[in-house]
Amino acid sequence: MRIIEPSATLSKVSIITVVRNDVNGIQKTINSVKNQTYPNLEYIVIDGQSNDGTLEIVKKNSDIIYKWVSAPDNGLFDAMNKGIELATSNWLIFMNSGHVFYNTQTIADVFNSELINPHDIIYGDVAYQFKFGNIIKRASAVSTLWKGMSFSHQSTFIKTRLFKQFKYNLNYKFASDFDLFYNLYKSKYQFGYVNVVVSKRKSTGNTDSNIIKSTLERYRIVKQKEKTFEIYPYYLFLLIKYMFRKLIPRLVLEKYYQIRYSSRML
Repeated sequence: MRIIEPSATLSKVSIITVVRNDVNGIQKTINSVKNQTYPNLEYIVIDGQSNDGTLEIVKKNSDIIYKWVSAPDNGLFDAMNKGIELATSNWLIFMNSGHVFYNTQTIADVFNSELINPHDIIYGDVAYQFKFGNIIKRASAVSTLWKGMSFSHQSTFIKTRLFKQFKYNLNYKFASDFDLFYNLYKSKYQFGYVNVVVSKRKSTGNTDSNIIKSTLERYRIVKQKEKTFEIYPYYLFLLIKYMFRKLIPRLVLEKYYQIRYSSRML
C-alpha cells in the first residue's frame, strides 16, 4: 500500500480495522487493504489487547499501517471511536477484522464516481459469505432507513469531519452504527449510492447474532424521531420474525438463502 499526501485530485481515505482475538481473520483484512490499487490511503488498526497472536500479525504488517494501538476498550463502538480520533483523512471507512474489500479496485472504483463531491456519505453494496457461496445484497434507498440498516457499514464511506463530530453513541451496544447513520439522515446530510460492491463480509456478525437486541435498540432510536403509527406494527413484525428464525437450524436457513437468492450468487 502506498501512502501519499492529500492532493486536490485524490481524496485521502482512512481505513480503520477494529480487532480483538481474531488471529484467523486479521491477516485477510490486512491483505485486502494492502492490495488496494487506490494510492491515497492511511490504514489504522485498533486492537483490544488481543492475546491469541493477533497483535503479532499486526506488528508484522506495521510497514503498511499508519497507526496502530493495543489497549482495553469498552466494546466495539468505543474502539471504533478511538480509530476516528486518529484519522487524518478526507473520508473514512471501517473494515473490521474478518471482513474484506470486494476486490483490489474497490476504493478506486468508488472514488472515480461522480457522486463523491456533492455527498457526505457514499454507500454501495455488500457480498455476504455463506458456505455455499457469496450472495450480493443490494443497498436500499436511504429513505427506508427507518426500517433498519439500508446498507452495510463496511460498504459505507463517510466524510471524516462528520465522523469526528458525531461519533458512535456508546449508549447503544448493538445499533450505534444505525443511530449514527439515522442521525446523519435526519440532519439532512447528503447520502449517495454508488453501484459498486464495496465489501465482502461473513454472513453473521456482532449485530446478526444479537438480532433481537439490535432490533429493540433500532426501535428506540426511530421512535424518538418518527411520529407515524407505522413504526409500531413494523417493528413488532420484525421481532416476531427474528424470534421465529432463531428456532430454525442454521443449515436449514442456509439452504433457504441458497434457493431464494440463487440469482444473486457469485
